[in-house]
Amino acid sequence: MRRFLFLFSALIMVGGLRPLAVGQILIQNVSVVDVQQERVFPDRTVVIQDDRITEIRSNAGTPDKDVLVIDGQGRFLIPGLWDMHCHYSLGPTYSSPLMIAQGITGVRDMAADMEVVRKIRDRAQAGEILAPEIFAASRIIDGLPPTWPGSITVDSATEARQAVAEQIAAGVDCIKVYDQLGRDAFLGIAEMCKDEGQPFVGHVPYEVGLEETITAGMHSFEHLFGLMEACTSRPERLKAFQSGGRFNPARIEFLMRSFDRNRFKRIASRLADSQTW
Repeated sequence: MRRFLFLFSALIMVGGLRPLAVGQILIQNVSVVDVQQERVFPDRTVVIQDDRITEIRSNAGTPDKDVLVIDGQGRFLIPGLWDMHCHYSLGPTYSSPLMIAQGITGVRDMAADMEVVRKIRDRAQAGEILAPEIFAASRIIDGLPPTWPGSITVDSATEARQAVAEQIAAGVDCIKVYDQLGRDAFLGIAEMCKDEGQPFVGHVPYEVGLEETITAGMHSFEHLFGLMEACTSRPERLKAFQSGGRFNPARIEFLMRSFDRNRFKRIASRLADSQTW
């Protein structure tokens, strides 16, 4: 309850994203959505002291004069939402107010500029701004040629381990891998992350494949890229479509036509058993 984040964030802001200096806030007559118990509790009063919810009770009593009261009649109070794949640090000045207004109180920044992230975190901690909690992935670590300009490119396990060490030193929360990584470089990243207790996430590299990323301990793979490839009945033909990229129409048609439901069931079980997301 103490860390229950709430959709009414936008109602307690003044001066852009500057938090309102109020000691206690009451949200009255609101329906509280408890996602753990899968229940909705109507007509509740939520008591907020400074930056923590201290009490949720049935509506009762008259608030003190110096308490800010928000009428939640006809509205629902929910835990803060997370945007699980965004590029927040590319434009936090625009992203923060839009996200907070829509109830997004946490983001997974999937190629973070750590200098920007540190500044946002410091200002939020100091109470200067309201901003979402940021879970920051490293800069993209890719092979040659890289998919995106500005990526860290590595061509061996040694270079890969060094890149991981540098990103950990920069303060990232996880390491992000990408399409063009060679197998040796990918395994170097996996080994370094295991040694350092650092999760790694991202795209399934073309040269590796989903099954080997699971074996290597990759925490999550984005956009479901790699799933259809793991379910084809003709994996030997995949390289023929690699040059056209993920969205090559011929590649997509091939993956759909060669989809093998038994392979899918097996890979789904592996994902579940390994807690790969």
